[in-house]
Amino acid sequence: MVLCLLIDFEEVFGPGRVLDPDAVAMLGELRRLRRGLNETGSDQRLAIVLVDFGSPSARELFDDLATATADDWVLAQATRGGTTAGLCQGTPDRAILLARSAKPKLADATIWRVGDSNAGLVGPADVERRVREIMHVPIPRTIDPARRTGSLTAVPAAASPKRLLAAAYRDPTVDWLTLGMFTIAYCEDGDVEDELATSGAAVRVASAIRKRELYVTGEVPGGLFSDGGYSLIRVAEGEKPPPDAQSWSSLRHQSMP
Repeated sequence: MVLCLLIDFEEVFGPGRVLDPDAVAMLGELRRLRRGLNETGSDQRLAIVLVDFGSPSARELFDDLATATADDWVLAQATRGGTTAGLCQGTPDRAILLARSAKPKLADATIWRVGDSNAGLVGPADVERRVREIMHVPIPRTIDPARRTGSLTAVPAAASPKRLLAAAYRDPTVDWLTLGMFTIAYCEDGDVEDELATSGAAVRVASAIRKRELYVTGEVPGGLFSDGGYSLIRVAEGEKPPPDAQSWSSLRHQSMP
């Protein structure tokens, strides 16, 4: 099977005029899947095409992506209402346009809408799995998210954005939030964590941490990390967090204050 996956670049990567970290992580996952298929020498092929439908902000976003990924991605130009001719090489068995809206843009491409829970596409993280399903490629077994552990690294916030996007591209488990002048990054890949921890003025905060046990509260003594009047604390399973605590998952990719 040959699948051509076209991605509406601005809709998927920059709905807020800045790169979506989850979309960058998704692209890294898709790239690794494509490379794996090519290396097996099978008849299965995956083409990934980033498409611009004339957005004035797409080029700047794409330049940020190119810097973060350091890969040779190309931004293809397309006309609304056109076809996939010239976008997909040859004649793929199936062409899919990944977007955030259901409005047709390419006449001969099936739309996958990010956010469509009925199609199993709650977010960008679901795309690689859905591609595997329709291509009949085995889905790797994963550890229950509740049992996964990773490391925490504090990176100066001023220098963190591109560095963290690059890390997310290599490891989709990379996640972060910002407290004051530092961004706290969670990472499960040891090599990626080492790169974060040894660059610039980064500080290793903790290891063997379960993300669901992390909360942010007003500054308290004994927290994992404190800055800007806030503390990152660990609340063990079965214990109650402080009344003012907010979970990591509710604050990911945000800044406090």
